[in-house]
Amino acid sequence: MCWSCCSSSGPKWKREIVRDHKFDYVDLDEFYDRSCFARLGYLWVYIMILKSTAVYLADLWTAISLLALDNQMYAEPVIPTETSKWIFLASIIVSYLLLFWDMVKTRKIIRSRNISFAFTSIIASRYYSIRKGYKYYCLFRKIDKQLDPIPFFVFFTLKGWKRLFLTESPRQVINIVTLVALVPKWIQIEKGGQVLLDNEALGKDLVQKIMTGTMAFSVVIFGISFLLVCLAFIMYVPLLCHIQGNLKEYCCHKVDKRIAELLRRQARKRTAKNQQQQAGRWDAHHQPPTITSNAVEAKNMIYSQPEYAQSDQLGLIAHAQVQPYSPTPSSTYSSPYYYHHNNNNNNYF
Repeated sequence: MCWSCCSSSGPKWKREIVRDHKFDYVDLDEFYDRSCFARLGYLWVYIMILKSTAVYLADLWTAISLLALDNQMYAEPVIPTETSKWIFLASIIVSYLLLFWDMVKTRKIIRSRNISFAFTSIIASRYYSIRKGYKYYCLFRKIDKQLDPIPFFVFFTLKGWKRLFLTESPRQVINIVTLVALVPKWIQIEKGGQVLLDNEALGKDLVQKIMTGTMAFSVVIFGISFLLVCLAFIMYVPLLCHIQGNLKEYCCHKVDKRIAELLRRQARKRTAKNQQQQAGRWDAHHQPPTITSNAVEAKNMIYSQPEYAQSDQLGLIAHAQVQPYSPTPSSTYSSPYYYHHNNNNNNYF
């Protein structure tokens, strides 16, 4: 019923590539966030990068131990060593190939400087946040607010299904079987209820013990990732009926709408700020001049002269702001402030 419903009507949205939605056209300084929550989120980006690096280093250590050192993987292997050895090596090689392919795609995204593409790429968003600066992370964080979390959770979680099922699942099955057989030998419970730990069961030497620890660490990470992927797949079916289209294009469409909204807000704030600055400059420029004692004395001298008593100029002078004294009577008419306030049809300034 769901698929028939999806095919009966088309999607109500349309993905359009907006050229202006690039980092070159955005003032990142206006998105700078000094809050404590933003700082903690930026720290979490470093933690996730360290976690991913630790997983790849653990894989590299396992591959070197199997090939160069020719070490046995477990103290008491449940699956034959030769079989598990080549399964591990094959899965590790595939994981690095997938990483290389992701790097190639990320490089194109970084070169495009498209914000929506960078936001929907985990590697690209982390690259901009770490290498380019904190302001880029603040922009991504601002975009992430008020976005529908369900489509983006499903999208980002399902992006890692290839690595999970092609590279992690084969060797994690071997790890789980081995740990299930190893734990009872490591944790021993006496008849009186006393718990004893036999560390010799973890490995014959330090290298085997380190490999057992990395194996347990990778199993925990795999378990969390597997549960999240299963949850995202269950949520993907009704979501697909809702969006009726490609999930990646839908997420980019939502990001573009969010960017457009942020840019409109940014433009309105910039316009309001410019208007306030212009109003402040206008008030400062048209501030009435201060009447000093010299100006009052000059006004009294002008009115005291008999040749101006009956002149038509007396009415003009009476309604004008008094200017600083000048011995020449014509300076009264040459004053810019006087000219501006007595000639409404002429914009002097």
